[in-house]
Amino acid sequence: MLRTIRYAPLLAILSSAASIVSGCGEYSPTTTRSATSGSVDLALVEGDVTLTSVSYSISGPNAFSTSGTIDVSSSTTVSATIGNLPAGNGYTITLSATGTDGTTTCGGSATFNVTAHAVIPVTVALACHEAQRTGSVSVNGTVNVCPVGDGISTNPADIAIGFPLALSVAAHDSDSGPSPLTYSWTAPSGSFSDPTSANPTFVCNAPGPVTLTATVSDGDSTPGCADTLSTVVTCEPGTLLVHGSLVISSSTYDRTKGAVASLAIGTKLAGSATATASAVAGNSYPTVWSNESVDASFGVTSPIQLTNIDPTSGTVLSRLTVPSSQVVTSFPSKSEVGLHVTSDASGPHLVFMGYAGAGVGALDVSNSDAVAGQDPTNPVTFAFGASYAFARTIVSMDGNGHFSYTPTNAYGGNNGRSALLGSNGLYYTVGNANNGSVAAFGPNGTTPDVTETTGLEAVTPINGSSSTVAIPAGNSAEVDPLLLFSFGSPPKADKPGKDNNYRGVTEFGGALYFTKGSGSNGMQTVYTVPSLPTVANAAAATISVVPGFPTDSAKATGGNFTPFAVFFANATTMYVSDEGSGNATDVASHAGLEKWSLVSGVWQLDYVLTQGLIGAVDSNLNGPDGPYPNVTTVGLRNLSGVVNGDKVTLWATTSTSSASVDNGADPNKVVVITDQLSATMLAGPVATESFSTVTGPTYGTVYRGVAFVN
Repeated sequence: MLRTIRYAPLLAILSSAASIVSGCGEYSPTTTRSATSGSVDLALVEGDVTLTSVSYSISGPNAFSTSGTIDVSSSTTVSATIGNLPAGNGYTITLSATGTDGTTTCGGSATFNVTAHAVIPVTVALACHEAQRTGSVSVNGTVNVCPVGDGISTNPADIAIGFPLALSVAAHDSDSGPSPLTYSWTAPSGSFSDPTSANPTFVCNAPGPVTLTATVSDGDSTPGCADTLSTVVTCEPGTLLVHGSLVISSSTYDRTKGAVASLAIGTKLAGSATATASAVAGNSYPTVWSNESVDASFGVTSPIQLTNIDPTSGTVLSRLTVPSSQVVTSFPSKSEVGLHVTSDASGPHLVFMGYAGAGVGALDVSNSDAVAGQDPTNPVTFAFGASYAFARTIVSMDGNGHFSYTPTNAYGGNNGRSALLGSNGLYYTVGNANNGSVAAFGPNGTTPDVTETTGLEAVTPINGSSSTVAIPAGNSAEVDPLLLFSFGSPPKADKPGKDNNYRGVTEFGGALYFTKGSGSNGMQTVYTVPSLPTVANAAAATISVVPGFPTDSAKATGGNFTPFAVFFANATTMYVSDEGSGNATDVASHAGLEKWSLVSGVWQLDYVLTQGLIGAVDSNLNGPDGPYPNVTTVGLRNLSGVVNGDKVTLWATTSTSSASVDNGADPNKVVVITDQLSATMLAGPVATESFSTVTGPTYGTVYRGVAFVN
């Protein structure tokens, strides 16, 4: 905008020269002063314009010119007398100035003539131009619908340090632009597998709550357009019950503790109900089991170790040893320390069995009585005394690694093998009993009766802080205790209490399923109880063979099957591990991992997974006690699994054979395989499914149980 301000005349009084005076704006009459006159402290202010000096230039005839500056900083007018101008006509004076704001400029000119010895008044009008104060903008608006974060998912919300937590952020962008959605994850601690993915994993590195933040952007950098969502997860100290992990039970032979530390040739061992035997070997790991040739009850107790691994990477998350002052296992007893993870109102529990009070290095514990003086015909009792008895004890470990104990009076003379916490809050255990000569149901001279404290037991939890906690009367009961089969022609009854020599147990659909795969009595098959029995009604419950599973006599055939453990993928798909220790049919056709399908109410065998498993030989098993014989995998024992869509991943411990006297002491392995759930034939991709090793073999170590933590 141009603004013109008119100014009062500028007078020039010439004496032998001309003097020019100019004023800006409206003001009082001007005063004149010579170029050499003094000044007052006044500045000329006109409206919004302040001038401190005015420049002038004069041009005239005969190429005359002169210039200078008029100081108006102390004046209310622009005035000056400029002398020494030659007389003549056609002069022009030009004034210019810049306001103190640096943007307003003023200028003007006038013509005049100079008369000698006269002062000629000249009026110059200054026009001042202010800088533009406003402008315009050309607006070209664009419309973008910003993205919206719909939510964050975490699986699970609690996770142990070092273990991956699955994350997912859902978002939408209605106009799909200006760019595809991008994601950015941040957290004050821990790490993401890919912080730019919509579905990363997160690993905690310190305990406590952690806020995870996801930012979703469509490429629009406008502040506030990107959407941000947050969630809080809890990082727990490492435990053995990490969601999505695999727990493995194992035991390592230790000949430095207990009675085995002094075991030497000639040491007293159990022999019969009326005589002892003498050891034929010392305590070295590869040869100590030779003592079974003179002591059929021979065994050595060892500590129970629990290892928690990430089943995807194999990374060990944590390890601990179960307090051996409370419970131990029998090192060569292949069917012990089966694991189950179940939950109640207080959270997840890992459940298994052990021997209370025996300590590490004790001899023949797996065939000892469960209660002092229980069976006078037991060779172990004769050799070591009536007080040499150890309660078969259920152990429960919670998510914080705290142990509780429920001792029982079951399985005297043999071993408790596996236990689980039922959905009704009771424990269920399986095992074997009777190491003496008892051949009839009670009364038979044993207290408690070894023929009716075996098989499948229902147990009321005690969950004491010590394995020495007292056992209340009537705290447990055998299910269908008088079960007895007869075979042959004419039919001949089996030995009481031996047809229910069970070793694997699971709960599915409100029913219990359990296996028998060893011993010469009964049938090597899969059994069931259709509902969960209580302690009160256990004796009235009925055990039956699962429809479709074998019913051949173990004594007559040697066992066409030797089932060990059961895993249900769904209501119509069952996996059964087979130890491969039966007859030729079992070895050739059933050993490995069997898959069964329920068709019209009857289970039928679909196929057996064996690739990468059966016949695998492990050699170079060397250790401090010398080399162990080569070990060949012949089947599977304990089993666990998880279903993911149409895939089932299954873990199992291997059964073995070797030149060792007791294959239960062989260094074995934990293996894994993934099967197509919907397949019913060993064809196509299923035919290429193969086992791989998770851990083992390890010299001096046996792997017993596996449990996937859901």
